[in-house]
Amino acid sequence: MDRARALEKLVKFQIADPWQFVRWWVRAAGASGARRIRLAVDDSRRAVELAFDGAAFDPPRADPASCLFDESASPALRHLAWGLLAATRVGADVTVTSGDGAARTRATFTSKGPEIASIDSGESGTLIEAALPAALDSSWVKETIEACRACPAELRIGERVQPPASKADGVFIEKGGRRILLQPGDYQGKAEVYASFYGVRVARLRRDDAAIRVSGFVDDPNFVLDASRANVVRNAALGSAEKAVDAAAQTLVVSLAKTQAERLDGLRRWWAFVRTVQPAASAMVHAPPELPPEILEAVRINDWLAALRRRAMKLPKRVADAVKRAPMPDEE
Repeated sequence: MDRARALEKLVKFQIADPWQFVRWWVRAAGASGARRIRLAVDDSRRAVELAFDGAAFDPPRADPASCLFDESASPALRHLAWGLLAATRVGADVTVTSGDGAARTRATFTSKGPEIASIDSGESGTLIEAALPAALDSSWVKETIEACRACPAELRIGERVQPPASKADGVFIEKGGRRILLQPGDYQGKAEVYASFYGVRVARLRRDDAAIRVSGFVDDPNFVLDASRANVVRNAALGSAEKAVDAAAQTLVVSLAKTQAERLDGLRRWWAFVRTVQPAASAMVHAPPELPPEILEAVRINDWLAALRRRAMKLPKRVADAVKRAPMPDEE
């Protein structure tokens, strides 16, 4: 198969949803070592900008897929190319500006082909601008934020700032490029762990039958995406990541069980305060939604540990023992 036909097949068959082009650029930012990413969408939802710091790179100087045929191309450049291919498929005109000082380059990709120019603006970092032929769906920004929960950089979208994933509550483990963030799941509702690739969600892991229900993500640069670029190939990397998630879930249980006494003490102080200012509140059984977030979180963790205690026989001994030792309100 010649290169032109290979490119045609890449565009047609290997991008499941081309309107997710920005997610590839968020991956490019993460792979470049970016610490801050800014995403802006204008009021018409027909213009998108993504700006980030991190290592600069040369945009593809031929067709966007040129680096996909180059095994020496960096992950950042490959992710940029996938995003360009997706944006091209929806008919967007894209400009990529990257580099520092006199080495700064601006590449414009339209249906007429790329145009490359060197500029000396005194600026640094990377700026990607996309002019779209149609408005983005109204839910596009919300879905993009949700898909980028594992982003290793600070992500600013309009007035909203999403801190790096490592700063979220829960257990965070980073080793060999793999990052895992887990939080207590819901035994009556959602408890989802997602496989992410360079900070962007790809697919949900099947853990519905797991004894320890958790929510979060595992992000691994060693994951291999399937032909649709919308799922993770089941191979040794995925198997290893799933085992690491199970181990991290156990670590989360033991950690929260050890701090349960402190958590209950905080709840007792809060309820004592509530009874002082509102005697009728002493009859409350469940925390009302207007309570402070830290109190709601304490109640949620308490319920999670109580559910785990009822399932202690299914847990590893180390975890079961930790849960049994954790104090519960009904034991006081």
